Amino acid sequence: MKRINGKFVIFFVCILISFFAIVIYIHNHAITDYFDGELITERNELWNDEFSIFRQEIQLPESLDKISKSFFLFNHLQYTLYGNSHTSAKDFRIIKYDPENNVQENIYFEIYNPNEVKTTIVINQEINRKYKYYFYFGGNNLDYDYSQVFQIEFKINKQYSRLELSDQIDKLKIELKPNSKWNLSGINNNRVIINTNVNLENVKGILIAQKEDNSFLKLDYQYNKNENIIFFNTDDLSVGKYKVYLVMKDNNKKIKSNSLEIIVSYPVFVSWTLDWEGVNVDQKFLNSVEKISSDFNVPITHFFNPRVLLNIKIPKQRKQELVKWVKDRLNKGDDIAMHIHMNHDILEEAGVKPKYDAKTWDNGISGYDTPSTEYNYDEYKKILSWGLEKLQEAGFDNILGFRAGGWFVNIDNLRAIQDVGFMYDSSARVPQAIGSNK
Repeated sequence: MKRINGKFVIFFVCILISFFAIVIYIHNHAITDYFDGELITERNELWNDEFSIFRQEIQLPESLDKISKSFFLFNHLQYTLYGNSHTSAKDFRIIKYDPENNVQENIYFEIYNPNEVKTTIVINQEINRKYKYYFYFGGNNLDYDYSQVFQIEFKINKQYSRLELSDQIDKLKIELKPNSKWNLSGINNNRVIINTNVNLENVKGILIAQKEDNSFLKLDYQYNKNENIIFFNTDDLSVGKYKVYLVMKDNNKKIKSNSLEIIVSYPVFVSWTLDWEGVNVDQKFLNSVEKISSDFNVPITHFFNPRVLLNIKIPKQRKQELVKWVKDRLNKGDDIAMHIHMNHDILEEAGVKPKYDAKTWDNGISGYDTPSTEYNYDEYKKILSWGLEKLQEAGFDNILGFRAGGWFVNIDNLRAIQDVGFMYDSSARVPQAIGSNK
């Protein structure tokens, strides 16, 4: 067998590496070159904050070359009223720009009394005339570490010099405003709606999503000329944070919009559960629960306690009303499960001897605060079977879930829960010492 020439192998590997490097370079260069360009205002000046829509230059008094502490006033309310700035003022930016070296720097500042006509911005560091300072606002990127907001008025003293904002308000030629920042992956109608100030009916704009690793993706979008909105689907976007912007050509110049921060995340499902404790419930609380569920379209899992049907302190008519209320809720889409405490009257009905001397987590004497773990497998199974029978007598069938009193369970309890036919258990707590008030 002939030996392979080592020099030939090295040469071949170098050729392959060079080939892939050229392919990657061409691909990346084509994208970045096509979408490159800093011309994003008609004034052809560097726009230092890509997320912001508006800016004003900050001006020093003519008599001063530098100031150590300063402030300026800003009519924030006139922008929040029309949705052009966030009421929290967290879209504010101050950027120091060095024209000679083309270097920019974020300036730390304080915001007092946001969303008012006289919102005050305080700068506790030197401002020097040889640099340019710009105040930016109107973006949707609110995760910013260079400002602190105070919901109070700033008390001006002699240490602070007043700065002025220029009368000229610079504004991006292409403005984008999203209807939402957070978007969910893997659900229906997961589209992002963006308001724009440009007519895209006869102009081809290119919508770009740039991920945190600086990779680019061209987005297919639709344009609604009547509402002047564009929208795209997030199906092609993996979970993560994106900068989304629009690029257009105007007189052979590439013009870039502000960037929008769009976050795609997995959905979070909220489960609302109520533990019925076996006592009477004031109707006003049930009305409140029903209103919240209806207003926010959130169904409830009722962990219903069979002691409601046994408790001698609840009048017979009220027991019937409570049962009817739960059944009405089930007809509206709620679910029912069982919740039970080790009350002595329950155990006596179930044929299990109460353990009066067991450790409790409170100072009760009714057995309510006795952990389920004080009862063995056979005892607990008998208690659970009794509870299911009582609920079935009241017309509650197909009860699949269970939650123990105080959320105390051990392995024997879980075996009993399984063996009486429950499909799931919702008991859980951190182990800790059991005793008075614990």
